[in-house]
Order: sequence, then C-alpha cells, then structure tokens
Amino acid sequence: MNEKDNIIIESLGVYLPTKVVSTKQALESCRKKISFPIEELTGIRSTRVAGDEEFAIDLAKRAITDCLAHSQYEPQDIDLLICCNISRCDGAGLYSSEPSTAIKLRKHFGFERALAFDVSNACPGMFTAIKVVESFLQVGAIRRALVVSGEYLTHLTRTAQMEVDGLRDPRLACLTLGDAGAAVILENSADDSVGFHDIDLYTAAQYSDLCIAKATDQEHGGAIMYTQAVKLAPVAVRHATAHSVGSVQRHGWSFESIQHLVPHQTSRKTLADMSKGVNQLLGRIGWAQSITIDNLAERGNTATTSHFVAIADYIRKGKINSGDNVVFSIVGSGLTVGTALYTFDNLPERLRRSEPPSQLRKKSLHNSEELSVLRNPMWGRVSIQSVGTVPELWSGRRETVALAKAAAEQCLAESHVEPADVGLLIFSGVYRTDFLYEPAIATMVAGTLNISAQVEAHNDKKTLAFDVFNSGLGFLNGCHVATQMMFNDSFKTALVVASEVENNGPMCPEKPRGVAETGSAVLLSRSDDERRGFGNFVFDYHDEYLRDFEVNGVYVGGTSFVRVEENRSLEDHYLECIPLAVEKLLRLEEIDISQVQWILPAQRSSEFISKLSERMNIERKKFVDVVRPGKDLFTSALAHSFQHLLSHHKTKPGDVGLLIDVGAGIQVGCAIYYF
Repeated sequence: MNEKDNIIIESLGVYLPTKVVSTKQALESCRKKISFPIEELTGIRSTRVAGDEEFAIDLAKRAITDCLAHSQYEPQDIDLLICCNISRCDGAGLYSSEPSTAIKLRKHFGFERALAFDVSNACPGMFTAIKVVESFLQVGAIRRALVVSGEYLTHLTRTAQMEVDGLRDPRLACLTLGDAGAAVILENSADDSVGFHDIDLYTAAQYSDLCIAKATDQEHGGAIMYTQAVKLAPVAVRHATAHSVGSVQRHGWSFESIQHLVPHQTSRKTLADMSKGVNQLLGRIGWAQSITIDNLAERGNTATTSHFVAIADYIRKGKINSGDNVVFSIVGSGLTVGTALYTFDNLPERLRRSEPPSQLRKKSLHNSEELSVLRNPMWGRVSIQSVGTVPELWSGRRETVALAKAAAEQCLAESHVEPADVGLLIFSGVYRTDFLYEPAIATMVAGTLNISAQVEAHNDKKTLAFDVFNSGLGFLNGCHVATQMMFNDSFKTALVVASEVENNGPMCPEKPRGVAETGSAVLLSRSDDERRGFGNFVFDYHDEYLRDFEVNGVYVGGTSFVRVEENRSLEDHYLECIPLAVEKLLRLEEIDISQVQWILPAQRSSEFISKLSERMNIERKKFVDVVRPGKDLFTSALAHSFQHLLSHHKTKPGDVGLLIDVGAGIQVGCAIYYF
C-alpha cells in the first residue's frame, strides 16, 4: 500500500436545543434534597435540554442539516453514513431497536449511495466511527463519509431525579448531562499538512463495569446510568494523559506547536486533573491549563458529541483558526481511551461565514456507480480462521455477555490465536439483557475474556472493542468493517461476536421478538492463501419498505419489553430484494451463480429458505439450513451456518460460498467467500 493520506473534516454541524436548564434547577427537581456542590465541582452552570417533541434522532437530523449547510457536498455524494449516539430514545418512552438510526437517516436525507449502520462505543463513539471511516477512506473503498450523533440525555436526568438518594449515589452523574447533536463530513485531504495526523484508540477492558447505562428496575421506568466516579475518574485521567502525551511525542510534534488540548468534557475537576497530569509528565508548570478547552459551563457532558460541540463553540468565538494544531484526548466507559492529532485547514473561517457555500457546491456524484457495487480493494484476503457458537441445549445463563463469551471462548479454542493477540473485537447483537447500551458490549466481552484487560503502558498489546448495531445485518457489517480495518494494516486479527436475548418474558403483554437466545463468534485474520477468504461485499437498500418491520423498547406497567410491528408482506419483500443484491454481487465478483457451491442464507425459517431457493431458481441442497424451529438465528445465522459446513466437512478447497443476510429497513447484505 502507498503512504496513507490524512483525512480531513470537510464540514462540521452542531445542534443545541434552545431550552436552558440550570444545575440548580436540576437539583431542585430531585425528589430527595441533594445538598451537594455539583456546580462548584463540575463547573457546569447549565445544560441545553431538548424540547418536548425533540428526541435523539431529531437532534441528529438537525446536526446533519447544519453540517450539509456548510458543506460543498450534497446527500448523494456521501458514501458511508455512521450514527453513533448512545441514547436511542426516539420518542416519549420509545427506545429504537430496529431499523438502526443510520438507516432511518439515510432515507430522511436521501443518502441514496451510502452504506449505513450504527456504531456504539459510549462517549468515544464519534471517534470510534471516525477510526472506521479512516480505514474505508484510506483503502479507497469510499470517497467521503458522514458521522453523526444525536444525544438526547434528558431522559436519564429525569430518571435520576426520581431515584438519586444521596451524595454517594452512582446515579448522580446523570444530573450533569446535556442534549446536543453533532455531525462531520470526512474525506481524504489533498494536503497532508492538515487533517488527522493520527487517530489511535484502545480498550482497557478491566474497567468496563465502572459506568453502565441500562433500563431502570424502578416502577416509573426509563433509563439510568450508574457511574462509580471515585474509581473511574483517576484511571481515566491516568490513561488519557499518558496516551495523549505519548501520541504527541511519537508523532514528533513539539508541545509549543499545539494550540488546543480538547479533553472529553465531564467535569472541571477532571479537566484540571488531566492538565496537572500532562504538566507533570512534561515537567512544566501551568502549560496544559493554558491550552485546555473547557466548554462545560453552559453545555455539561454531551457524551459522544462533547469534543465537537466544544470545537464548534470555540470556532464561533474566534478562538480556533486555520493552521491550529489540536490534541483530542478521548476517554469513556469501557474503558476506551484514545488520542487524535488534528491540524485545521480553513474550516474555522468557512464555518464563521454567515452565508452557506452554495456557490461552491461541486457537481453531485450521484450519477456514478453506486457505492454498494464499488469493488473492494484487495491486497490479499481476510479469512475466517475459526468459528464458535452456543449450542441449543447450552446449560449456561441466557444473558448477553455470557452467551457472547461462551461463543468467543469456543472460537479462540479452535484457533491458534491467544486472547491477548486479538487486535479488534466487534459485537453486533441487538437485543441485550436489561437493555444495556453503555458501555459497548464488546468491551465487557473483552473484559471477561481477559482481552486487553491489563493495559498500562504504550507498548502493551492493545485491543479496540466496539459495537456495530444494524438489525440482522449487523454481523455481516461487522465482518465488512473488520476486513477494511485489516486492509488498512491497523489490525492483524479481529473477533466478531454476537448474542441475542429475548426481552419479552412469559408475563409480557407483547409477543416475543422471536430471536434465538444464542451466541456466535468468528475469528478473522489475514489469509496466507490469496485464494481463500472474503471476496466482495454488497449492501443493498430498499427504503420504500422502511416501515415493514419496526421494534421499539417500551415501558408499561412496571415492565420493560419490546414492541414489534411487522408488515404481513415482510418476507415477500425480502424474497423480492435478495436476488437484486445477489445479481450485483455476482457481477462485481465476475462469477456466475453456477460457480457457487454453498449458499448461507438468513435463517428465518426452513420455509423461507425453500421459498428463496425457488425464487433464485437454485437447487435447495445448496442452501445451508440450520434453522431453530420458531426462532430466528438473526445476527448469529451466518456463524452457525458456517460452522455447520465446517463441522460436517462439507466444503473442499476452492468451493465458493454466497453469504446472504437481511435486516430491517429493508436491507440486504451479501458476500462471496472462498473456502
């Protein structure tokens, strides 16, 4: 591969709700009197609060609108769309599960060429997505991407106000949260003196249980966050400080050349502790404080959007200018730690212009070939080294992390890779125990497997763990993301895992979602044989059927559950759309369907597979059928199918496999695999 280009922020959009609530008001609204100097300790005087009809997806929409208004590009020019907010509250008491937020935004704005999925990694979510985008851009798979987050956190604050009962309550941090949306358009830079010079992230998984957000167990319902701040803050500061200083030194920047240090905005004490730590490492007095951006007073902690809200504010104030060097210090639950080194081009001046750059708009590229059929760059192949699944009669706990761990342990046992050598861990399940969405499930799985669990020094082996969230297609998305990041030489091995639990129990007023409570894992590595491994991937979208299948988490009568709304024609539409995606893939791969020996389809039901066989006019015996009657293998379908072929020794070298999966949206994903 050639020397990598920097990637640059072509446009930045931020949305802040107009309503302002003071910290004093937030405390006064608590059921129990809290005599704690939160404002003095955190530096947060007030936060922005979404309006009565504003929720997470609305904040994301408004941020994208602002981003596009300052961009030279149109929606049709975006090749990849990633949404990464923690909060999935998209309506009063509604928590979105399917389709993913990115799929909804794709239709709303007409991002008709864009691959779309959600990435979840607690507060470092936007930078995790940017790291993913970097790989896609640098291998030439895309030309530009949009990363967005809409953080509607008010619902956490409201739950905490009903529950917080003292100064040591781990729910207290919910009172420091603010609502915001942020979006960035990213592309390769023609000038490597500007843009991201380095983006490095890792997971210190031994701390993954120190901040958890999930459904409350109280009768009033809602979501709540538990933060063990006394334990979390010191290790977060220590890791973030050492990593930021080390990154600057490794890149060769002089500290005098840095104009801004942008930490995650959590509390003034944390910012002060980080500045003090940087000064101690450098043997300086007061230097770090002089360049640290502190945006807390009127914003609070806006989670994934924190760094970009801060940057936008300082740009508007004229405090960030062209040519400024910035160190982004990234830290959040998981524990995910990182540093990004960035030099601004003329973005600050462009954002300060009052008029949109409509006269500068480039001719839209939407007449060129769709991204979904762009050929993946191939510097060798990535192959599946081993597979692990949870058997149907498994006697362990049917719980999200336990299921994923069991599958991953089996997968690693079948390989020649030690847990410490796994560089990338992606979790792609949708339905989680207790509706847990922070931290990333991947970080908790890493902790239970002792992967990246004792990172202390820069030269320790590190793993990056995060979630890819996209209905039943998430697992294939995860494999695709992993292959791009491995093509980019960032990672040599990747573990893609999934597990699902049934959130609707026997006493639930709604029918079960119908997923099989199982887990799965595949270990990916660079193939020694260029004839073995993944070929091309194709992802096809039919948003005219966006509302065919919708699932939302709700809380009624003291019980959290999911509500499923399904169009009777859903499977007919899947059967209609699958052959279209397969045709694109075969054309891209330059093979004929007759050259395919095995088809690994979505395992919705045996009847569905038979109908697909008829629709594609392909003999049924080529289709792998590992269906669990009455249960959808969902995100674990591909791994179970793959394991079936391997365990029964059905494949031989040179066989070609066609992987097919579907997701709400409607989405179809398929890939070629050479055995």
